[in-house]
Amino acid sequence: NRKRFLGKTMLMKSTNRECIALSERYTFSQEKKSLSRIVEIYGDITDDSKLFTSIYSDSVDTLTIGTNNYFVETDIYRDFFPGGPFPGKSPLVASVYLVNSDSLPISNNIVIKKLYIINNQTIWISEPVDNGQLNHPDYKLFGLSNNGPTWDTGITVDVILKIADKSVQKDYFVIKKDQYIQRVE
Repeated sequence: NRKRFLGKTMLMKSTNRECIALSERYTFSQEKKSLSRIVEIYGDITDDSKLFTSIYSDSVDTLTIGTNNYFVETDIYRDFFPGGPFPGKSPLVASVYLVNSDSLPISNNIVIKKLYIINNQTIWISEPVDNGQLNHPDYKLFGLSNNGPTWDTGITVDVILKIADKSVQKDYFVIKKDQYIQRVE
C-alpha cells in the first residue's frame, strides 16, 4: 500500500501504520492525513587513535572470502533540498554496497556489521541497515546509514565496512578510499 506524502512515495505497513523512508520511521495519521517523523540518530563519532590504526591496518581494497572477491561502492551526501528528511539540518547520509566482483549472488552468511567513515582522524561509526525498499541485484549487499555528522561537502573521506561471515564466525574489513561527499540541493 503506497502513499504519496510531501513529495515522497512511502510504503505503508498496514498493521501499525508506519512507513519507512531511507531508514527513517514515520507515523501516518489517517484521521489527520498527516505524517510525523520520528528522527533516529545513527552511530557515534570518535577520535579514537587505536581504533583508527586498527581498522586501517586490518582493511583491504578487495576482500576475498572463499573463492569470492568483494569491493565497496559508496554514495555519500548531505541533502540541502528544502523540505528534506531533516528540516533545518543536513546530516551525512551514506549508501554502501558490498559487491561481488564476479556478479555472483552473495551468501546469506555475509553481512555488513558496521560502517566507518573517516574524515582526517575523526570516525563516524554506524550500523547500516537495508530498509528493504529498494531492489538490489543479488551480487550486491546494501547498507544505509543516515543522520550522520555535518561534515563539509566537497571533501573526500575513507569508507570501511566491517563484514561478517556468519558461517565461520569471522569478521573482515574492506576499504574504499577518497570518497567524495556530495551536496544535494
